[in-house]
Order: sequence, then structure tokens, then C-alpha cells
Amino acid sequence: MSDKASARSALLNQFKINFDLDDLPDEKLDLALTHSSHAYERGMARNNERLEFLGDAVIGLIAADYLFHDDTGAVEGVLTKRRARLVSRALLGRRGEDMGIGPLLLLGHGEAAGGGRAKRSVLGSALESITGAVFGHRGYEGTALFVRRHIVEPLMGKLRDDTLHGDYKSGLQEWSQSKRDCVPTYRVVEESGPAHARQFRVEVQIDGEIMAEASGNRIQRAQNEAARIALEKIRGSGDDSGDDADSGPGNAMEGETGDAPSDQSSS
Repeated sequence: MSDKASARSALLNQFKINFDLDDLPDEKLDLALTHSSHAYERGMARNNERLEFLGDAVIGLIAADYLFHDDTGAVEGVLTKRRARLVSRALLGRRGEDMGIGPLLLLGHGEAAGGGRAKRSVLGSALESITGAVFGHRGYEGTALFVRRHIVEPLMGKLRDDTLHGDYKSGLQEWSQSKRDCVPTYRVVEESGPAHARQFRVEVQIDGEIMAEASGNRIQRAQNEAARIALEKIRGSGDDSGDDADSGPGNAMEGETGDAPSDQSSS
């Protein structure tokens, strides 16, 4: 076994330990992590897309069950919107990123060179595929434990945090990856003020275009404010077709009234 293969094997073992997947055979996990680009380059007959299809449905069902019991007073339209947000590919991608799925992915050379390991669409698809593999191995009850503990509950916490603290950076990243196939970059363009009261001016770029600038007493706050301004600019320009530009904090857990979206799929 090469050094690269040995390192990946160690990462896979640690991943299985971290997320209670010790019983999942390596070959099933490997298939769940096999992107179509890798399978095509290697002439492999199978990739993770069928498992992704299965995992998408399984996560949706378990998320619906969780939400149904989590808020017994919520009406159907509210529950449907919460589920659509919870199982969106962008949010699942954020969770896949947090779980460290990127380094485990088997990607084709072009996809890897294009930043595939950091794309939330790819990471979200891989998390769905892993769930599909777990379902095929354990059945519903065993998979429900995995999904609730390692996907739904962490994402519910993230949604609540986004609502409280205004996570505009994630909303901008979701839009950027969906519409421009890249991630925003942030750069400190100016620092001012005394050491005990520094001010940072930050600009955010998408695909080389400066979208906005903002200042704050911390770099992260300035970045978040720049992302907020950029999202407002995108909405104002009409370049916000789809839901990604509306994925700021006000849409996560609050303001969930009215009719449910017709498309409840995460795909």
C-alpha cells in the first residue's frame, strides 16, 4: 500500500470512529465516496450516485420525523419549509465540510483540480451517499440514529446559531457556489486605530469581482458585514434566481409562514 493510500485508510478509520460507523465495511464507504468523475477516469462500473439518491430520501424522512416531534405546535407549511432548509444540498454540504468528508473523496483529476473537495454541492452529495450506504447496511433504525445524531441535530443547532448571529458568509458562499461555481474570497484592505481598538476594512470578491467592502472591530465581523452587503447587492440586481441568495439568517428558523415551497427535494 502506498503512503497516500495508507494515509487515506487512516483517515477513513478515524472518520468511522468519529461518527459511529465502525460496522460499515470499507468497500461500502469507499463506494459512497466515489465521485462519478473518478469512476469515469478509472473505468469503474459504479459510482456514488445511486447511493446519493437513496440517502437523499432517507435523510428527508428522518428529518421530517425529527421536526414533527421537535415542535408539536408547528403547522404543515412551517414544517415543510424547515425540512426543505434542513436537507438542502448547501446545508448538507456545510455539515459534510464540518465532518471532514473532503479529504476522503475519490475524485477525478479535473474535479479535484477545480476545488471539488471544498464544493458544498459535492460534499452534500457525498453525505447523502454515505447515508445511503449506512441505510443499505443497517436498515432504518440504525440509520436514524446516525442521521439524527450526526446530521439533523448539528444542523438544527447551526440554523439556530445562524438566526441569532447572522451568518451571511454562509449564505453568500452557497449563492456563489451555486451560481458561479466558486467560493468568495475575503481580503483585509486596511487596518486602522490604536492596538486596543483596531478597525479592519475587508473586501469580498467572487470570481475576481469585488462585491462589497465593510469595516468592523474584528476581521470576522467585517467579513460577515461585507457578505451581507454583497447579498443585498445580488438581490437588488435580480441575480438571485433560486433560493441561495435568500439563505441569510432571517430565513433559517424565523418568518416561516405562508405556503410551502413546491420543490422539497435537496437535489
